[in-house]
Amino acid sequence: MTNALNNVISRINSYWQDDLKNGAQYKIIFTIVGQFDQDTKYDIADAAAKTLKKIAGRVKENVVADNTIDYLAWIQDKDMQSPSALFRELRREFNANFSQGKLKQITLNRKLIVVGVE
Repeated sequence: MTNALNNVISRINSYWQDDLKNGAQYKIIFTIVGQFDQDTKYDIADAAAKTLKKIAGRVKENVVADNTIDYLAWIQDKDMQSPSALFRELRREFNANFSQGKLKQITLNRKLIVVGVE
């Protein structure tokens, strides 16, 4: 029993050590709240992907739905490891990639950022 517990703890520690090397992890959800046609929604998804690939060390796309895009992003830049600093950079980069709308802050949490696209 003790061996099994030690193995589990070792695997958990190894997972967190690897995760720390990737940077601070955030769940970032883009919610489309403005009135956009389907083609423009594809452009929004592309802009979100380009934005995150530029500012994050690693990105994982979880869910893409009609009005929601859900990502995990690992941020290595120490200057962006606070939710508000990361949101400012997200907004700046997103606006550079998608000029037909803008990002609006909905929720900024320690590890969760929800933004609206208007």
